[in-house]
Amino acid sequence: MKNNDRIYVRLLLEFLFFILMALYLMFTIQWHPLNYLWFMIVVVLSLFSFMNTLLAALVSSIIVVFGYSTYILIQIFMLQTIAEITFNDLVWLISFPVAAFVAAYLGEEVQRMVNSINQYENKYEDLVWVDEVTGFMNRRKFQLEWQEEVQRSIRYKRNVTVLLMEIEYFDQFQKEYGYEQTNVLLKKVAEHVDEVLRSIDKKYYFADGIFAGILPETEIGNIEVVMNRMEEKFDKIEVNRANRKRKVKLNLKFGSAGCPADGTDPDELYDQAKQGLMQYVK
Repeated sequence: MKNNDRIYVRLLLEFLFFILMALYLMFTIQWHPLNYLWFMIVVVLSLFSFMNTLLAALVSSIIVVFGYSTYILIQIFMLQTIAEITFNDLVWLISFPVAAFVAAYLGEEVQRMVNSINQYENKYEDLVWVDEVTGFMNRRKFQLEWQEEVQRSIRYKRNVTVLLMEIEYFDQFQKEYGYEQTNVLLKKVAEHVDEVLRSIDKKYYFADGIFAGILPETEIGNIEVVMNRMEEKFDKIEVNRANRKRKVKLNLKFGSAGCPADGTDPDELYDQAKQGLMQYVK
């Protein structure tokens, strides 16, 4: 049975249970005035059980049953107002644990459904923001976070630099080596980018062989060091072609811009870095 079906079944059982108890209250109230009180205890017990675990529900129902049993014993042995346990007493003694059990199971099913929805939302968010091949955030996420980083840089008077990296002749590489080896290449490049950039730096992949990084607390004058380390890493990349490994020399193009040194407008800074990427000469 599917999760939704189980929820509907248990919700129906809970609804039918309260209907039956309400009808029983209506038909017996004139002979048992305290049934109003017992019915309210059932309602409170059900709400408590729904919001807690099954164990807590069972413990609370045991406490209520013990309290009701104590009330009956007081009536019999101390007040001597009744001589035996009546059918009405049996109804409430059974109703307390049943109410707790059904409500607790309904609450658990609802919680499972909520958890499943949260998991689906997290997976959907990953699909929206994360590039599947590299594991880096995509262009949409970059645009949001770049805006935030520039605003933070202005607010706290700190440096932040955007670095763009493009694999030269990426389209030709795709045609020559194919889809599978292109993905292998991108994963290896992503690994090297992750090694070179710091843990506080944010990494992105835009598609078509273009990577990006947001480097907080980094002046634009220090970006040359990062670029040199990138090129050293990429000299070691190898890919397969026709069942043999081949060392591929990657030529990278770079573009960068820093805030506040080059400006404070996020879009203009990105355009500047993109222009530098297009005009890059090693």
